[in-house]
Amino acid sequence: MTRPDTQQLRVALEALVTDRVTPGYAAMLRTGGETVELFGGTLDDEAGSAAPDRDTVYDIASLTKVVATWGVMGRLVADGSVRLQDPVSRFFPNVRPGWAKHTLADLLLHRTQLPTATWLSQYGEEPGAIRTGVLSAEPVDRPSVPAQYLNRGYIVLGWVVENVVGEPFDQVVAREWWGPLGLGDTHFNPLDAGVPTRRIAPTEHIGGEVGRLRGVVHDENARWLGGVAGHAGAFSTLSDLSRYAGLVVGDDASLRLAPDFLRLSQTPVAEWTDDSYRALGWWVSRDGRLVRHDGFTGTTICLAPHTGDVGVLLTNAVYFGRRNPRMSAVRGLLSAIISGGHHP
Repeated sequence: MTRPDTQQLRVALEALVTDRVTPGYAAMLRTGGETVELFGGTLDDEAGSAAPDRDTVYDIASLTKVVATWGVMGRLVADGSVRLQDPVSRFFPNVRPGWAKHTLADLLLHRTQLPTATWLSQYGEEPGAIRTGVLSAEPVDRPSVPAQYLNRGYIVLGWVVENVVGEPFDQVVAREWWGPLGLGDTHFNPLDAGVPTRRIAPTEHIGGEVGRLRGVVHDENARWLGGVAGHAGAFSTLSDLSRYAGLVVGDDASLRLAPDFLRLSQTPVAEWTDDSYRALGWWVSRDGRLVRHDGFTGTTICLAPHTGDVGVLLTNAVYFGRRNPRMSAVRGLLSAIISGGHHP
């Protein structure tokens, strides 16, 4: 297909604001060595609300998987602390026997037979009880599927990191990954990190005493885990994620990832659909020209390993509600621009 241009993406994003799909957006496209940043709308729907900019802090939802968990796991593989083929049972000796069939690679690839329901409140309200409940659940036997996207596996990966390093997951990520990469505005629980509320794009109004979430993670499971989890919970900015995308697609030396780990993160490994695969952490097109991950709040990172082009989209589309089918088309436009025509 013909590669869409940036103006088409701008028009599509403005339509999302006009039609109240999202209050605003911040996007970056780096193609052919040129960088374009797009901003529109406001942080929320209140009168006098500020416009987004490259330093607006967004809840990036499942981008946490590739902005936090994937990177720290890659570091642990590189320094020999863990191996991709290690079974989960190595780190949690008292888990059910079925866990011995699942390796760290399986969790990173979403290639598991873990229970599909991730509603963690079924195990209690205290993080320790939740961990016990998740690890006590026997992986289910179901018809073999090449890959099935699950949050549960990445929650477990966060706990693996804690067991190996002996420190809370958020502290490990900040010290070993975000800090060395210069991501100074990327945090779990940004209010606790001192980020001013005015800089944070709010998400959904969940009612009750909490009301509208602003600086508190939107994902319920991450909230039950105190805002820190391997699958969701991170907040970041266009500035930080633009830098991050460039480092990852360019295999920058500061990443300190093993070559095989990065290769398996940007090439098709586990079949996903007829036209796409899972790589370690990431979704990848069949031809390998597009590597991508999305977040439920309305966020996306796109990489084109063959050219070094990258794209980032940040929105708070869950502000008006959780059903946002039009985000798919906008993500497709961004993907097509970055990959040179591939439109998932």
